Amino acid sequence: MKKSKIISLTIQAAIMVVISLVIILAGIAMSTGEKNERVQDEYSERFCDVLPASSYELVDTDILERYKDISAVYEGYDENGVPVGFVIDIETTVKGEQTLHVLTGITYDGAQLTGIKHEADEKNPVDISDEEINLIASQIVGQQIPVCINTEKDIEVQSDTVVRHLMGLNDGTYFAQAHVADKAGYIDFIEIDVKDGVITRVQWDAFNVDRTTQNRRDAALSGAYSVSGENWAQQSYNLCHALIDCQDPMLLAMKSDGTTDIIPGVTVNIRLFMDLVNECIDYSRAGFDKDAYYAGMDAIFMELFSGTAEELGIYNKDGYIVYSFSDYPNAFDYFVGPEESFEDRPVLEDENKDKNNEINSLEDGVNVGGSSLSTNSIDGIPMSEVRTFIDGCGDVDRTLYVLSPVNISYKFLKEYLNWLA
Repeated sequence: MKKSKIISLTIQAAIMVVISLVIILAGIAMSTGEKNERVQDEYSERFCDVLPASSYELVDTDILERYKDISAVYEGYDENGVPVGFVIDIETTVKGEQTLHVLTGITYDGAQLTGIKHEADEKNPVDISDEEINLIASQIVGQQIPVCINTEKDIEVQSDTVVRHLMGLNDGTYFAQAHVADKAGYIDFIEIDVKDGVITRVQWDAFNVDRTTQNRRDAALSGAYSVSGENWAQQSYNLCHALIDCQDPMLLAMKSDGTTDIIPGVTVNIRLFMDLVNECIDYSRAGFDKDAYYAGMDAIFMELFSGTAEELGIYNKDGYIVYSFSDYPNAFDYFVGPEESFEDRPVLEDENKDKNNEINSLEDGVNVGGSSLSTNSIDGIPMSEVRTFIDGCGDVDRTLYVLSPVNISYKFLKEYLNWLA
């Protein structure tokens, strides 16, 4: 066979191989496209009633490991690829064995219920009719979540919740931070707002002496900082809102080990929180606001290092003064107000002696005068977070069967979207 013939045959064979590969790849692409189209058709048929969208994608997150009732979460997108919300496939268990399987649709910000659909494929379904589910759905679809039945609202109003408005609080923003960092390098701080003599905002967080490390709240939400029970950010939120609800930290009933049993979801040690909150309350009564506090810290730095915090370059990006006084344990004994000399300021420990004794007397959940903080919640969500109250279907249990998956969906999205009010 001539050399030219061999070359010709080789070229023809190569062309046939290329053509075959093109056909195979085209077939695979068509098959994949058809499969994706079939999947999207199935998603659309199943989900469009609870969240209309052009396409849906399965959400992959480790957070689902903490929500045993949720089998899958899908994110919906419009025709431009913009996310419009979530569909949550959830099957809750009641009375030990009976279950209710529903799909919930929720807006992308996690604030509003767009739909709820009964899948009706339970092996041992709860005793509730589709008519009752539809009646409840008509009251909650389009409403903000979480949701509660009006009966629960009445219980809260009639409870023995004590709101003790503290005397002598001056309006403003008040601040206190720990003197030394903890073992992880975090310096706790409390910031409160007082308006019309009432505490309206409480923030508990901690910045780190390593300025490349996230604040404890952000680290908790990202998974870089962990504690037993709910994540630290959620526990801080629960504790701060409990204080706003009751106003008086004495009612939080700190036990001798620094924990409390009366605030749902809070398992961390709250002793430092209590100390710093009471410090802020003292400052409010004295009119010693956050600016004055920082001026006092500057006076300490001037005494120790002959420079202000700004001159020493110890502010972090959020504007907090980051310094641990572990090498100067007595520095805060003479905390300086804006009009005081470093030597004239009385020792804070002596000022707070009676107050600290009073706080430590509230051990093991016993409150002064037998009062207690209401621990009303629904599905582990504080009642202060509930946005919608409904009448339901006329039966409390059946109504709660439907509300529970909605509220669990809210809790998941709150964590997934890194919410923290």
